Amino acid sequence: MTGVQTCALPIFAIGHRDANGWNIVTERSWPLDRDTDYTPRVMIDGTYASIWIGNVRRLQYNFGTPLADGLVGFGSDGGVFDVDNIVVEPKLGIELDAPKYFGTVIADDTVQSNLPVLYWFVENTSAAQTRSGTYTSMFFRDKFYDNIYVNLHGQSTSGGAFPKKSFNVDLNPGHRFEFAADEAPVTDFNLLTNYADKTKVRNTLAYETYRNAGHGYHIASPIRVQRNGSFFSIHDWVGEAGEEYLERLGLDPRGALYKVNNNLSSTTNQVEKRTRKWEEDRSDLQTLIDSKSLPTTQRNAWWFDNLDIASWVNFLAAMVITGSIDCCHKNYYVYRDSEGTGQWQILPWDLDLSFGHNWNQSETYFDDDLVYNRGLYQGNTVIWPLYDAPGFREMYQRRVRTLMDQLLQPVDTPPDELKYEARIDELITQIGGDAALDQAAWGFHSNMTPQSPREAAEDLKSFYFPKRREFLYNLNDIPDAQVDDPEIVVAAMETEPVSGNLDEQFIRLDNPGPAAVDRSEERRVGKSVDRGGGRTIKNKK
Repeated sequence: MTGVQTCALPIFAIGHRDANGWNIVTERSWPLDRDTDYTPRVMIDGTYASIWIGNVRRLQYNFGTPLADGLVGFGSDGGVFDVDNIVVEPKLGIELDAPKYFGTVIADDTVQSNLPVLYWFVENTSAAQTRSGTYTSMFFRDKFYDNIYVNLHGQSTSGGAFPKKSFNVDLNPGHRFEFAADEAPVTDFNLLTNYADKTKVRNTLAYETYRNAGHGYHIASPIRVQRNGSFFSIHDWVGEAGEEYLERLGLDPRGALYKVNNNLSSTTNQVEKRTRKWEEDRSDLQTLIDSKSLPTTQRNAWWFDNLDIASWVNFLAAMVITGSIDCCHKNYYVYRDSEGTGQWQILPWDLDLSFGHNWNQSETYFDDDLVYNRGLYQGNTVIWPLYDAPGFREMYQRRVRTLMDQLLQPVDTPPDELKYEARIDELITQIGGDAALDQAAWGFHSNMTPQSPREAAEDLKSFYFPKRREFLYNLNDIPDAQVDDPEIVVAAMETEPVSGNLDEQFIRLDNPGPAAVDRSEERRVGKSVDRGGGRTIKNKK
């Protein structure tokens, strides 16, 4: 396939053929360079069909039914390129997009662990710790994965202060990684360093907090890594954000997902667009950023029309429970339901600085102090004024109190009923004897007092959590516990819109009481992940 001009963009399309011919189900334009040869490939992975040029996926579609016995076609528009309506039999990719070898590994009976064990085989170990990366093989839960691309992950953790690095792991489109039997396989994941977290449990606890709050989250778990037949590390296995992530959360994968590492002030500086990449225009994100500068009344109206307010309430409330200090001047995703409601949600990432783990100017990540008095309010250029939108602060405070009562639990809760403490004990038991191996392999930063994960976790249980509970439950902005069965009235209902558009049906609920009411337990139905958190109703003043 050769590009012969750049003034017209080729249309890549995926479709299916029936008795009436080809039916196009999705298409997009993409610029190709003049007089450049390209090798297009069609990848079939279960119900998914995708078109790749080199190592870049140009287009993907989920047919919702296995494609093993069908045909998939692609083509260009208007004969701009010397390829048109080529049909290929479904097959796995070639070259670097598919396994080179298939097989298994010989069991190593010397590996005894309570953690999931990832066996990693890499010829050039140094190359895996560079941005350019290298290709490797892995074995996990009785499955062998070959020709996996691994490279260096992260910013601060990629420097010399972190001898144990983080890694991006990119699998082949037709050979996804199965981390857990009850989770969909994935094509990408991360092995994140926990060198600065002596407990080795913070990432897992923090993402589980968002999950338990009914919010979008990454799957996270400590994992033992054996590299080339020897113990390598305890790393944090954390999922990656993209179309698969959105589908797992019950969100439309055709929506725009941005990974943002600034204070929501730029569409390009430290911003990565993760989905909807065929739409190179980032004007949707720019409109969100610009909303803060609208006149107050117009700004508030735009936010209540274009933000999923419950998502922003819930995200910020769950952050208080984690005690995270590393958002929202950076480290978050924003997602727009581009082809549905058009509303924006906010989602978490990079949660290692949680549950008392602090960063300061002198010791950076290697601070032994457990900071328990992180306050209620964190923000960025949009979130700070959002607190002052009508009813938002009240709804947010109510949701914080709900999550305090449900997850953190009151100060007088019997010790054997405390949820965080029990979960920490479970994770520390899983880590078990692997902790000593990790300590021997990597040691400790000179700023930190050596401790085993169990010892560091005891500090969380005996100091941080009691202090955190006491601090939050004594804040003046935290409302009293919600009364049982608060009154909510149906104020209006539209079942037959005059326009005939059923999307305009609605039910309006009013809260006549003196305080905001949290109705998050009334979850959305039919979603693969419970994302009902944050649905609070402000009092009608």
